[in-house]
Amino acid sequence: MALPGRFIPAEGFETRVRPLIVFTNGYDATITDLYFASAVAASRRGYHCLLFDGPGQGAMLYEHNVPLRPDWETVIGAVVDFAETLPLVDAARIALSGWSLGGHLAPRGASGEPRIAALIADPGTWSIADGFRDVVVHTLGVAPEEAADLGALTRP
Repeated sequence: MALPGRFIPAEGFETRVRPLIVFTNGYDATITDLYFASAVAASRRGYHCLLFDGPGQGAMLYEHNVPLRPDWETVIGAVVDFAETLPLVDAARIALSGWSLGGHLAPRGASGEPRIAALIADPGTWSIADGFRDVVVHTLGVAPEEAADLGALTRP
C-alpha cells in the first residue's frame, strides 16, 4: 500500500540537488502538522523535505485503518527507496527526523537503514504508559501500586 506524502523543495533551490530531511510523525499528528512544525523552517534553510504518514499515523490510521508497526526500519527503507527516485535529492545526504512518538520510531528506522546519514529524535517518547498511569491514579482513583501494571487492572 502506498503511503501518503509530500515533497517540499528547498526555498530558493527548487531546481537544484540538495540534502533531504525525511520527517516522521508521532501517533496523533498529520502531514500538515509536520509541514508547519518542521518543513517550513527546514525548507527556508536549504533542505528539501519529505513528509509522510506511515502505518498507524495520520491518513494511514484515520482513513485506511492501517495500524502502527514496530519495525520502522522497514517503513523508512521504503521511504528512502522512494526518495532516491527524486531527481532533486542528494542520496548521500538524507537525514531522518522524528518528533513525538516519531522521536522513538526514527532511531529504530535509522538503525536498520544505512542510507540515513543523520538522525534527529525530537523528543524520544520512551513510555506513553506513564501518562496513562497518571490519569488512572488521579482521575479514576486507582492506587499507584495497582497502576504500576496497567495490563493487570480489572474493569470496575
